Amino acid sequence: MSEAIKNNVTVIQQIDSVKAYHERVDNNDRIRRNEAVLSHNKKRTELNELMLELYHARIDRLLTYNQYASVIKPLINQGKIIDIEA
Repeated sequence: MSEAIKNNVTVIQQIDSVKAYHERVDNNDRIRRNEAVLSHNKKRTELNELMLELYHARIDRLLTYNQYASVIKPLINQGKIIDIEA
């Protein structure tokens, strides 16, 4: 082989190794971004579940309060009537 052909083969091998390197870097970057997105989505899902639990707990407290108020309010009004009659 002549020296020019050997140099061309060496250059082509170097170009191929650079392309392979860039492909590996791009793949690693893509994997890292996907992992970051999955991690973010997991955190958001957990936060949404916690917020939903707190929402339901608040609704339960309001329902309990409203039930209590609907029972006590007539008794209070009845007590006012009894006080007025007395």
